[in-house]
Amino acid sequence: NVISESGTATFPFGVDRDHLPATRILAEQLECRTDTNEDIFLCLESVETKRFVDVLENIADNAVLAAQVLFAPSIDGELIVRYYKETIKIPDCDEMKFMRELNYINGVNAHEGAVWVPMLAANQNGSIDDIKVSKAVVSMFMPMMLGSMYPGQNIPSAVSDLIDYEYTNWANPEDSGAMDPNGDGPVTWPKYTLKTMQHLIIDEEDSIGQRLYTKEYQFGRETVPALLQAIENGGHT
Repeated sequence: NVISESGTATFPFGVDRDHLPATRILAEQLECRTDTNEDIFLCLESVETKRFVDVLENIADNAVLAAQVLFAPSIDGELIVRYYKETIKIPDCDEMKFMRELNYINGVNAHEGAVWVPMLAANQNGSIDDIKVSKAVVSMFMPMMLGSMYPGQNIPSAVSDLIDYEYTNWANPEDSGAMDPNGDGPVTWPKYTLKTMQHLIIDEEDSIGQRLYTKEYQFGRETVPALLQAIENGGHT
């Protein structure tokens, strides 16, 4: 029996085939030569521990750099043989056969982005207790989040503006918690099927929801990538 909380197989930063871009940026921050991979390796191997830690702390305090210097488990062809989202498209693979043997419940948390609050406090040189998440704060962190979603890709300001616009509650622009999937319904635990796509919302008043974050998923997985591709091909300016 399995209960998992947060995260999906479609996250692009859950695993990675190529850590070289992040390694190169880290090496640059350590003032290493980056002419060849061997230069990078030898320099990283020789860096003193204290200096290494100090540079990593500076990176953690910089939202954009922190998103770029991100290391995840490697696809090595043995323990992790492919991207997770590729695995779920192969129903007869060993991983999916194993998953189908399990009784499974999956959950997500509202306001899970609060894990970034310590970094936000560090950037503002303030106390966590004094931090308030406003529209301006969300806009400031947008480049960091986009860097995580599209590593190594140039993100035009127009794309950041579009996402900022999409997630603004225009009835109350300073409300950064406007995405609320709650709906009406009986308090029962529905069996999830691809047809109904229902889920239980456990809150002060429990309710039933349907097609959780479908609109946001389509925006992030279809609209934004299509716009980035169009800009890269010269279709938009």
